[in-house]
Amino acid sequence: MVRYFVRRLMVYIPVALLIAIIIFTLSLAAPGDPADWLNNPELELTPGQIEAIRERMGLNDPPHVRFIKWGAQILQGNLGYRLKNNQAIGPLIMERLSRTLAFTGISALFGVIVGTSLGIYTALHQYSWLDYLSAAITFLGISVPAFVLGIAGLWLFGLKLRWFPVGGMSTVGAENSVWDFLYHLILPASMLGVIQVTSYFRYMRMSMLETLHADYLVTARAKGLAQRRVVLVHAVRNALLPLVTMIGMRIPGLLAGAVFLESIFSWPGMGLLFIDGINSRDYPLIMAQTLIMATAVLLANLLTDMAYAIVDPRIRLEARTE
Repeated sequence: MVRYFVRRLMVYIPVALLIAIIIFTLSLAAPGDPADWLNNPELELTPGQIEAIRERMGLNDPPHVRFIKWGAQILQGNLGYRLKNNQAIGPLIMERLSRTLAFTGISALFGVIVGTSLGIYTALHQYSWLDYLSAAITFLGISVPAFVLGIAGLWLFGLKLRWFPVGGMSTVGAENSVWDFLYHLILPASMLGVIQVTSYFRYMRMSMLETLHADYLVTARAKGLAQRRVVLVHAVRNALLPLVTMIGMRIPGLLAGAVFLESIFSWPGMGLLFIDGINSRDYPLIMAQTLIMATAVLLANLLTDMAYAIVDPRIRLEARTE
């Protein structure tokens, strides 16, 4: 198992390097540079002063030298400083990342539990009224973009029914508490979670329908095993294999949806910070955030590979024999 983990890790290291090269190349292709952004009308810098700023910031160095310097700082844990206010990027991203992980984590957990449970039930009760209703809602959920669903949820549950707050992560003037945090998190997380439910439901239902007609389940029933044991121990366990891969594939979409919904619900996470960096042309912040998000996706895929090895005994057997 350890050998399998090391082998998978060796695959992701060059991928991470390629992602870093792409991010740095895109920053070079962007119009202007940090020195241009610092040259605001209030300072009225001369061309000589702007050139001195470029020299001090290393912007005149060759691209490969700049990339090596940037990569060396990243490996040391230094993500740089914001151009906007000279704030350290590392602590800022860690603070915002924890909020986004809480947001996306609860959404993913909600999507996996509800989508998987609904997929199992409808597969066992194929062509029932709940099966048709779930299929209709699923197609509707897939076709509606995240920002449209977020705006609709904000209008209905926040403005009209007033069940949940319309934005932020705490009540103004109230003492910070876990319950207040969760109260503000329920609406945006559930809106993002609904999108996850539709995907997990479809895959789990199709996987269960294929598994329920497998020969080994016919053999299990013929041996006299109870239907509950046949479904939970044999059918569900094998039907979960494609879903494990699906969870890893949904991580990028989950993070992309979080960017839109965080802006709609004013959730102070990575999404709002990314939009702020784009509006202010804060290149160091944008590069650091993109690298962190890409690394998070790679780690999620690595964890998915490990989870697949745990769930599927064939991969464990293959890892032992190699």
